[in-house]
Formats: sequence, structure tokens, C-alpha cells
Amino acid sequence: MIVRCIHIVSPVTGEIVTDHPGIRVGAEYSVLEVLTEPDLTAEILADS
Repeated sequence: MIVRCIHIVSPVTGEIVTDHPGIRVGAEYSVLEVLTEPDLTAEILADS
């Protein structure tokens, strides 16, 4: 599965940020793993 980055959440603060090393908003990444949270949000770990 291929996904497009629509925003970046800081792993430190949890805030939405404009950049992160190796990640770009609008770029496409191959999915390695999908984790779901109890509130049904999903976190997608992609191969950057």
C-alpha cells in the first residue's frame, strides 16, 4: 500500500509540525505497518 503524507505529528510534542528529518508533506511512502488506537485513529509507519 502507498500513502501520501498529509501532515506530520512530532514524536516529541504530539503537535502538528511543518517538517521532520526524512519526511515531507505531500510525499508518498510505502506502508510497513498500520497501528490502530482504541479511539479508532490509525498511525501508519511508512518506509521513508
